[in-house]
Amino acid sequence: MSGHQTGTINDTIYFWFAANDTSGSGGDGATPLYDVREAGAAADAIPLLSGTPTLLSHANYPAGCHEIAIAATTGNGFAADDTFAVFCTLAVDSQNPTGFVGSCTLTPLAKVAALATAQTDLDKLTGSDGATLATAQANYAPSKAGDSMDLVANAVDSTSVATAAFTATKFAADWLDAAGLKTDAVTEIVAGMWNALMASYQVDGSFGLAANEIDAGTAQAGSAGTITLDAGSASTTADLMNGAIVKTVGGTGAGQSRRITDYAVTSRIASIEPNWITNPGADTKYVVVPGGNADLRTASQSTLDGIQTDLDNGTDGLGALKALIDTVNSDLANGTDGLGALKALIDTVNSDLANGTDGLGALKALIDTVTTDVGTVNTDLSNATDGLGALKTLVDAVQAAVDALQDISSANVLTQVNAALDTAIAELGVAAPTATPTFRTALMFVYMAILQKRDTTATSDEIHNAAGTAIASASVSDDGVTFSKAKYT
Repeated sequence: MSGHQTGTINDTIYFWFAANDTSGSGGDGATPLYDVREAGAAADAIPLLSGTPTLLSHANYPAGCHEIAIAATTGNGFAADDTFAVFCTLAVDSQNPTGFVGSCTLTPLAKVAALATAQTDLDKLTGSDGATLATAQANYAPSKAGDSMDLVANAVDSTSVATAAFTATKFAADWLDAAGLKTDAVTEIVAGMWNALMASYQVDGSFGLAANEIDAGTAQAGSAGTITLDAGSASTTADLMNGAIVKTVGGTGAGQSRRITDYAVTSRIASIEPNWITNPGADTKYVVVPGGNADLRTASQSTLDGIQTDLDNGTDGLGALKALIDTVNSDLANGTDGLGALKALIDTVNSDLANGTDGLGALKALIDTVTTDVGTVNTDLSNATDGLGALKTLVDAVQAAVDALQDISSANVLTQVNAALDTAIAELGVAAPTATPTFRTALMFVYMAILQKRDTTATSDEIHNAAGTAIASASVSDDGVTFSKAKYT
């Protein structure tokens, strides 16, 4: 009999027994069997485990020596804090006696060998063998949650940690030091993302692809209107970068953005506009991002140039309006047959009004005399229907008209012209102006082209009214060298 043993779950516990021939001649016996019973189980309970003992066959062992290996696993029905008995049977000399081999108790405590393994693992984590496992258990038991343990570099890696070994429920709150992780996290993010090549982030639909640049590198040189791109990374396709934006992000002249107007493949020189404030140098870090071939600045400048051209047009453009205003000013100074003559006439009338002898002044004096001498006239003057009051109203109206005609100063004329210019002009219908439009139509078309919505694509340019309806369109083309626009229709 092997006696009583102690182990824990997953241990393999060994028992031994021997049997001799009843005559004493010695023999191994036949058909050996063993059964394991849980202590206290029902009398008719099936054995937890049954099997065949191993016969020890070495010459040094006497006949009939057997060994039983019990795998104390939960899969075999074993549990901690429980006791189990082991029985055996063996056919000897036509007899089949039953024997009690031994018993064992399974406890939650690890065996010495397991403790030694745990001590080794703890030493690997802490890099020190100064603390025994017992001390470590006391320090890091759940009741001591919150105590810290310093780990050596690479103490825990993917090869030494089982899948799902770390879960939120297995750690105390705040067991990781956020401040301690911050530096490592920033370093990893910088190395893994910010300093990684953009080519690493070009998965369809990703933010990396959306933010991808055309080119990036270190400039070779720079001047007021150029930057020589990196020879190793710059594009080898002529004019590919035309219309793109180059940004200086480090080194000399950092913090500037310019539009590339031309790119020479052989020299890697990109011409830009407007000129740099600080010219790039050989240490300048740059990035080139898409800017599109549609140049809003050029389009706006083209519109302004068109307005200036129209101002210079004295036939049917804004220049004609300016010429008209100049003519009015000149005519005001003409005292012979122009507005100046009209002003002279009005001045004569004013002078005649002051003439009490034989001019309008005399008439006024006569009327005043009549008013003074004839009392009934005063009464009649209050009669605005068919009396002198009606005549006075008429005379006052004439006087007001004459007074208005007297004010033909340049300021008043300018006021009248301004009033005409300030008169609202209705929007044009859905059609481009004719080849010989009225001044009002031409002016409104220019106004709508500047103010209202305008859609420009690679092939067309549309001008809209305030409601967003296209009123005229023209085909456009841009071969990278020449921008062309057809007539609006």
